[in-house]
Amino acid sequence: MLSLHPCLPPSSVLHRGTGRRPTGNDSQPSILCTADGRAGVEVGHVSADVNATAIVKRIQRTKKYAHLCESVIRRASDQAVARYRTEKEAEKAARRRLHQVYGAYLEEDWVGEVGRALDAVDKDDLAEPRAFCLPLLDLHASTRERVDNLDTLFPRIFSETGTPSHVVDLACGLNPLTVSWMGLPESCRYTAVDLHEGLALVLNRFFERFGLTGEAVCGDVLEWDDFTADVVFLLKVLPCLARQEKDADLATVARIPSRDVVLSYPSKSLSGRDVGMVEHYGNRAREIADCCGRDLIEIEGASELVFVLRKGA
Repeated sequence: MLSLHPCLPPSSVLHRGTGRRPTGNDSQPSILCTADGRAGVEVGHVSADVNATAIVKRIQRTKKYAHLCESVIRRASDQAVARYRTEKEAEKAARRRLHQVYGAYLEEDWVGEVGRALDAVDKDDLAEPRAFCLPLLDLHASTRERVDNLDTLFPRIFSETGTPSHVVDLACGLNPLTVSWMGLPESCRYTAVDLHEGLALVLNRFFERFGLTGEAVCGDVLEWDDFTADVVFLLKVLPCLARQEKDADLATVARIPSRDVVLSYPSKSLSGRDVGMVEHYGNRAREIADCCGRDLIEIEGASELVFVLRKGA
């Protein structure tokens, strides 16, 4: 039996057990949760003349999207097929959607920069992983804002969560390069998940080269289902999801069974201006916590907004 999350609008019929979300022809489809907490959207009419699988394969063969997680391409293609009657129109729409959401992320060469830095590592660098990582963390706006607080951020987080046995870092970007600041015991598993296959390969090289405990995999945050971790990171991820589809941020947190979910949001615009993000995202974090029946703990003193959402007893 299907169940709707109480904080989400009851406007759609949901599918379960498909391994990916159903698709619809709404320009901004409502995100609901199935009984197992997965996100879903309304399903529209699909023309028999439009082959979504063929579209996926053609997009995968392009240089730009060759390293993008297949489920992300599949979702964009399914949504386009549900809206357009010809395969040409659907493929064009899918490519446009991928560019809108992931274009800037994929076009920047920070993955290549990390790879080239690893190629140049010498024995002296291996003893100082923090010195190696600091300039690389500055490559991306998400981690750049975090650099000045690395010495205190993770100790504050883990003082609230307790020492974890397994951390999953969803849509991780370059955050795994901060693992040497986390102070995790060797027995703790750290799993980094990102939609960019090339980044996952580079991060695994980093872990291995520096002898750090960690693993990176290519995966889609909206379909990730391995939640054996007791702590899940969603650092600066939810605003991106919410811009893609209404309430996708809430639906994502709602389906995570882990004890602690750590959220973060930017506190300022990319240009450094205060445009009301603290109030806006603070209110959204409290709304998500309330809807998911979680306690909200704010980590104060960070350069970004950081919250621990603790599962109620």
